[in-house]
Amino acid sequence: MTRRLVLVLALLSVWTGRAAEPNRHLLLVLDGLRPDYVTPEVMPYLHALGRKGVVFMNHHAVYPTVTRVNSSSISTGAYPERHGILGNAVFFPRVQAGRFLDTGERGDLEKIQNDQDGVLLTAATLGEVLQASGRRMLAVGAGTTGSAFLLNHRVSGGAVLHTDFALPEALHARMLAARRPRRRIPTIREIAGRLTHFSRSASRPLILL
Repeated sequence: MTRRLVLVLALLSVWTGRAAEPNRHLLLVLDGLRPDYVTPEVMPYLHALGRKGVVFMNHHAVYPTVTRVNSSSISTGAYPERHGILGNAVFFPRVQAGRFLDTGERGDLEKIQNDQDGVLLTAATLGEVLQASGRRMLAVGAGTTGSAFLLNHRVSGGAVLHTDFALPEALHARMLAARRPRRRIPTIREIAGRLTHFSRSASRPLILL
């Protein structure tokens, strides 16, 4: 996952643009990271980044406590019974009668979406809410393609970036063309700076997730 994150961050330089408007937001979600690890001694840069913003100390996972269920809750603000993703593996016999579908795979999620007449999540996403107000959201994922897709699956005027794909699709070719080899893993300070710079992109998102 660290290598994927580095690659995504290396590709963020594809979109550069005008200075960001005030009140743009970066929402950083680190899957599986225990909050007591984020200390000045163990993770000084991440800790310092948190002190400059807002850290949600009383948040908790929804049940079942698996990644794609919680990705969907992050993108919709709804419990699984409302957004419809109930596990990392789900069964849709009309799509695949002989096996479960992996919600970590964007391809499997798109098969479900096609089977359900274009509906994947049964609750409105943050991207859709922002689009209705003339705003945009950029979702950047360093884990599975499914997790990234669930953060903004309708794109809603913004974009989704992952090492394996991008939406709109034309963006992926631009990402790969701009990729440059890195000799080392960037520090948290460099990562935070790159993300902040990228939020001033051509998509001009209100929220970078």
